[in-house]
Amino acid sequence: MNLAQTFYNRDLARAINLIQSVPDGIGLRQLRNMGSEYEEATITVCTSFETMGLLVFKRIASLDLVLDLAGGIVAVMCRKLRSWLIELREEQEQPSWGEWFEWLGDRALEVKTVQPPAYIEHKSWVQ
Repeated sequence: MNLAQTFYNRDLARAINLIQSVPDGIGLRQLRNMGSEYEEATITVCTSFETMGLLVFKRIASLDLVLDLAGGIVAVMCRKLRSWLIELREEQEQPSWGEWFEWLGDRALEVKTVQPPAYIEHKSWVQ
């Protein structure tokens, strides 16, 4: 339940809304040139999904549950922010920055590119 509540956080929702408009593979300088609200949104997205990635890896939350809740969003955010993340790690001289966000994003990209969305896969579901 606590994990699901994470997705109802207004700050995360605003951040996702802002970041979904940036091009895939946006770089650090390009994102910073868009304004501080974009950089703040990126940090919010990254740190939120960083926490979820670690919870999955430590088996506190299941990968299936997290991907069912937000796999599509995680996949898109990872695709958009990967270059930014790599460049930030280099700038900060911290290769582990966002490591669990990237790890979770890679899992989401693996699954969400081959698994049909729930509205298609379960369209004949009855109660």
